[in-house]
Amino acid sequence: MQIQIVLEYIEGTNLFHWIKQNRLAEEEKTRRLFREICKIVSYMHSRGIVHRDIKLENIMMSVGSNSQAKKRHSRPSPGAQGGADQLSCVSHDISNVQPKLIDFGLSKVLLPGERSADPYGTLAYCSPEIIAKKPHTTKTDVWSLGIVLYTMLTRRMPFIANDEEQTKNNILYRNLNFD
Repeated sequence: MQIQIVLEYIEGTNLFHWIKQNRLAEEEKTRRLFREICKIVSYMHSRGIVHRDIKLENIMMSVGSNSQAKKRHSRPSPGAQGGADQLSCVSHDISNVQPKLIDFGLSKVLLPGERSADPYGTLAYCSPEIIAKKPHTTKTDVWSLGIVLYTMLTRRMPFIANDEEQTKNNILYRNLNFD
């Protein structure tokens, strides 16, 4: 038996670093980018796949297929240190950037009506079901998307505390301030 894996090389940076560099908080840019991320997750869920580790670090910001964008990013500028620097120049033109979801190491295929009780994910993005060690569905990814959107708009994580137990407590019981 032979297994072949085909992978795509994605030149760029992850959404965490991209937000840090570009201060993405403009509502229209955030809306467009988040819509694309939701389309990716919707497609995955339509195939019964739950990712279980959606986070800023697992969303790559890839330069789109626009030939002008490729040409502009094909060679690093003097002093550039790789993809992150190359992408920083498109902060004002988000239309050339395409999000790509990566790292399916914790993902699982769930049949219709099936639930998983596996406690997977990155703590800051985990849904209350996972924290409470209850069975979860693809809806756990929707929770993680909410964390991603909140962070994109506010540039801060909603439930992070100084220690793991307090972070878990915040996820389970804390109400968010949306002011």
